[in-house]
Amino acid sequence: MTEVNFSLRMTNIQGAILLPQVAQIDVRREKHNIIYEKLTTKLSEHPRISVPPMEPDVTPVYDSLQFSIADVTEEQILSISKRVKELAGFKLDLFGLMENARNWRTWRFLEDCDQLNLPLTEKIIRATVDTRLSYDMTDAQIEVMAATIHRAIDEAIMRKRD
Repeated sequence: MTEVNFSLRMTNIQGAILLPQVAQIDVRREKHNIIYEKLTTKLSEHPRISVPPMEPDVTPVYDSLQFSIADVTEEQILSISKRVKELAGFKLDLFGLMENARNWRTWRFLEDCDQLNLPLTEKIIRATVDTRLSYDMTDAQIEVMAATIHRAIDEAIMRKRD
């Protein structure tokens, strides 16, 4: 976490394997984005889930999903993540963990990172999770994923009240 990851190296063999796939980029992007749209629509039915909007000038490839869960503690989010893994076998990674490479606090390539005070950013990161989306997810799998996340959130909230 001390260097920015550019990952730009490619061998001739990798290039040869990649070249035929270039023609499929738009098809695959569209399929990923349809899955994302269906899933975010379902997830947004839960009152505590918020999916950040994409900037209008960006052409996204939604091969992952990030969303925030309102009014939960880090302990509850970890509980939600664990429960989702138990129930459906997929991971929800919490952005706010120091072992998460997407947590900007871990980026040692930023000078004076420890001196920054960004309370709103910190609040959002502490409640944001990330999960990978499979290119070949079916409607049934999308339903299971959304229902599992909803159930895990509801269970964590109920435990807090008890």
